[in-house]
Amino acid sequence: MDRCVVFFFLVFSVVLCEECVIFDFESDIEDSFNHNEDDCPNLKMWNMGNYGDIELDSPNPKSTQYIYPDVMPTCAVSRHIPMEESGILELNFYFDPKSLGDHLSVTVKAIDSINTTVGTLFTIASQNPQIGWRSERIRVTGTGKYLGFVSNK
Repeated sequence: MDRCVVFFFLVFSVVLCEECVIFDFESDIEDSFNHNEDDCPNLKMWNMGNYGDIELDSPNPKSTQYIYPDVMPTCAVSRHIPMEESGILELNFYFDPKSLGDHLSVTVKAIDSINTTVGTLFTIASQNPQIGWRSERIRVTGTGKYLGFVSNK
């Protein structure tokens, strides 16, 4: 199976820049992402790496670590994040697909009795893929303020 290269750098902001909430997932990267069997059934956890070990500049000069998927299907779930209706989740990731089946699936969920999906992003390889750093925004739905999390597959 070919390998899709994805490096993930996550920023969450709420509504307006004056009210932005920025989370540093890197300061405790081992605790920032985990493997949740409910959201990642039968899938292994994404791997963790250091930019100093590879030939790729990070998306932020202060960023030294990243998470990335394995060759086989893998999954990572973020720690709980305060979210708000109409908030924006900004994702920065490096995408280098090796086959047309390679993809990145991101699901944003509110923590409630059923973990309601409040946002999604699906990026798939194409015949002429855009290789390199990408920035995508997901506007989250939901009602009022709540805790949520991000699941990457």
